[in-house]
Amino acid sequence: MALTTVVSMTVSDNALDEARRALRSLAGSAIGPVESSIPRADGPGARTKMVLSLAGDVREQVDEQLAAVPVLAYEVKVVPKAD
Repeated sequence: MALTTVVSMTVSDNALDEARRALRSLAGSAIGPVESSIPRADGPGARTKMVLSLAGDVREQVDEQLAAVPVLAYEVKVVPKAD
């Protein structure tokens, strides 16, 4: 069974560029993560949800690479690849 590693993070505007760079470096290409704005009802400070899918089970590589950017919290899941 083929697997996909899904990396997601929710970041504030001040960390958006850093998050984009970190996720693009994982992808190894100019194609970056999917981004979706999250409106905040309780005041200013937009947030963005970012998701990137990578082929195979690459959790360890993701953890190693994103450990260099400790300010970014992220979640990693490995799921069966959809056909």
